[in-house]
Amino acid sequence: MDTNPVLRLKLLRTHKNLTQRQMAAILEVGQNTYSRMENGVTSFKDSYKKILEEKFNLTTGWLSCCRPVDLSLSE
Repeated sequence: MDTNPVLRLKLLRTHKNLTQRQMAAILEVGQNTYSRMENGVTSFKDSYKKILEEKFNLTTGWLSCCRPVDLSLSE
């Protein structure tokens, strides 16, 4: 089980075949800001988690490591 929120953010992005630029657009941040979040340099705010949970129908807490990794995420 992957328990690192930074790795989960990248896992979600790569599983959905999205670029950092596309994820940044979803979160309404710049690509550099998103890159810093994905690399753990900048904190990943709860408001961003909520946006991604709603957009990708994620179980609440999945990005926060409270749930096991499920690679069958809904499309």
